[in-house]
Amino acid sequence: PDEVKNESSAKLTTTNNAALPTDDFFHLKVRVCLECNSCGYSRSKDELYRHLSIEVGNDNENDVWTVEQGLKQFFHSEKRDVKCEKCDDGKTATQTIEIISCPKAL
Repeated sequence: PDEVKNESSAKLTTTNNAALPTDDFFHLKVRVCLECNSCGYSRSKDELYRHLSIEVGNDNENDVWTVEQGLKQFFHSEKRDVKCEKCDDGKTATQTIEIISCPKAL
């Protein structure tokens, strides 16, 4: 039974780490950064996005919301409520997202 469990978990790990066929052409690599608003300490993590959810169409005031505006909003910096790892005063951080590599195809 233990051997079966080990084989099953190895298969799951291999499957989860396998790249999808679409990853070569349609993924976006970004760096997400959090900077403490109190002490300035920052930490970042690179992430792979296979899709972006952006707002397009008309807003509440019936103004047209373009793809460009949706992308600007998606990548706009945001204030987050998080505790700083380095200081006791840090209760908020600013999150920024920057593009590291673009997809080969859109």
